[in-house]
Parts: sequence; structure tokens; C-alpha cells
Amino acid sequence: MRNLGKVVMTNGIRKALADFPSMHFVIQNILEKFKANDWGILCKEDAEVNFMALEQQEQVLGAYHSPVGEIWLMTDFYPRDSYIKLYGEPESQDELLPVTTVLFPSEH
Repeated sequence: MRNLGKVVMTNGIRKALADFPSMHFVIQNILEKFKANDWGILCKEDAEVNFMALEQQEQVLGAYHSPVGEIWLMTDFYPRDSYIKLYGEPESQDELLPVTTVLFPSEH
């Protein structure tokens, strides 16, 4: 996954970070695993789908246990014009730009 792109989080994750400061380390660890193509607790078949999705620049999912429940990471690839509307001018000149969201499954 090398490039997580812009990393964003849901309100639920933001609240968990505020309520449990040690969650910062948990989230950082999860992000590092995801970046290294460790998809967490996904089954073998879903992990294989992720590797194919990476090649096609399609949505990639990771699922991980944490002290406050399961946490998902989802990377979506946005066309450059859509990315600019949502997040401003990117650093990269790529046509498809990644955005990784940290969320609880219930927030999907």
C-alpha cells in the first residue's frame, strides 16, 4: 500500500482518540500494518481481493482489533478533480489520488 495518501478519520474515531489517548499509538500501529499490506483480520480471500484492488487502484480494506473494538481502514482512489474539490490541491500529480479513512465498522 506504500502510499496511504490523505488520512482522515470519522467522528467516532476522533471521539475514541479524545477519550482514550493511548489509542493514538494503536491507530499509528494499524496504519503502519496497512501500509505494509498487512490487512489485519481479513480472511485469505479478502486479502487476495485487496492485492488485486491495489493493482487496479480500487478500494482497499483492512480490519483490525483494538481495545475499543474493531477498526477498519479503507483507501479509496479519487480522480484528481474530485480530490481537489474535497481536499484541496494534492502534492502528487497523479490522476488517481488515495484517501485512507480510519473508521469503526458501524460508521460505514
